[in-house]
Amino acid sequence: HADGGEIHQRNGATWVYTPSEGGDALIAFPELDPAHASEQLDDIIAYYRQRQPLKDVIFWSTEPPRPTDIEAMLIARGFEWTWQPHWMELDMRNLRFPSTVPKGLRIEVMENAPLWNVTDLPYYNRNVVQRRRARKSARIPYVWHIAASLDGQLVGHAILHLTTGELGVAGIFDVGVVPEARNKGVGKAITFSACSLARKMGCHHAILNSTPAGEPVYKRLGFGSLGAGHVWQLQAKTLAAPPASSWQVACAEAVGRGNIVELERIAQTASPTAFNECLPSGISFLQIAVSLRQRASAEWLVAHGASLNTISPWDPAWHERARELLTTAPEQATKRIGSALSKPLYSTSHQSDAALANLLLAAYPDLALSDSQFHTTALGWAYKYQHSEIIAMLEQHTRKNR
Repeated sequence: HADGGEIHQRNGATWVYTPSEGGDALIAFPELDPAHASEQLDDIIAYYRQRQPLKDVIFWSTEPPRPTDIEAMLIARGFEWTWQPHWMELDMRNLRFPSTVPKGLRIEVMENAPLWNVTDLPYYNRNVVQRRRARKSARIPYVWHIAASLDGQLVGHAILHLTTGELGVAGIFDVGVVPEARNKGVGKAITFSACSLARKMGCHHAILNSTPAGEPVYKRLGFGSLGAGHVWQLQAKTLAAPPASSWQVACAEAVGRGNIVELERIAQTASPTAFNECLPSGISFLQIAVSLRQRASAEWLVAHGASLNTISPWDPAWHERARELLTTAPEQATKRIGSALSKPLYSTSHQSDAALANLLLAAYPDLALSDSQFHTTALGWAYKYQHSEIIAMLEQHTRKNR
């Protein structure tokens, strides 16, 4: 690899590491043997702990994942669920011209454009762009960085990757638009230009993964669905910390699977406070039960000493417990939890729990606070997960309390 990267494949898993800035540390769509999946994950994570610099490790999975209980194994080792990609495909014969394009929008290959200093364009890094230009001059170009500008200012971009031969496919990545230029047709125009360039190069199909907000845009261009997946992240700071003990991993996996028989066995050697402790990633066993919707595990943990917090009562039957907790301790509404330092209101968007969001808002939390993972507010999280009811609640609460 030109950047000194490594690609490994073994027993149904592919994992990649690229040391340069902007490089990857990812596990790509594994199909692991259920009997050995835990051990194989441990081996792969140990590999990443030995690489320098440490990077966030991204785990890409199909839906359903293989094995189906991989989520319990991942969260036990410090991974956090981030989002659900929707893969889409275009037959180039069906590519449609955008119905609207902003007047004066200029689209060009980034290698021919200025090096802009932009801070609010998703997926854009000036230093990475500069290095990509230097590398590209020395080899056949199969990667293009496409830029869109208005009035001399960069407003959007995308990365186009091409494979060659009769089965050549265009992969479109990192489509991003600055906030003030969104909902004006910029993203659609960039994607159309990337597809047009790929078609000229002989590609018959294009693929991408979409957020919920991007799906209608891509459908209007002719894209159709290939299915959904999941993306998990192991943060570099969690990777740098001492790993969870074998007892913690076994307990977390049992909680995530809803395996009460195994939890009863584990409890025989546990200390009185063991089930109220957190893993090195900052997540508690009860939060694992909440995240993976394992009510039986959650009830078992509470019965064995685990403390409730305002993220815990995801089940409507538990909302009264949240109300009681907020009445006696309103600061729980903004308590930061986990390695991402997320707050309860963020989790309501992730969990699609508008009722719990309403309970939390009654405690008048500070909605200007941001998390350390996505560096955005509770409203930003609601937009990320496209939860319209929670968006409306947060916006109304903000207006009332200005």
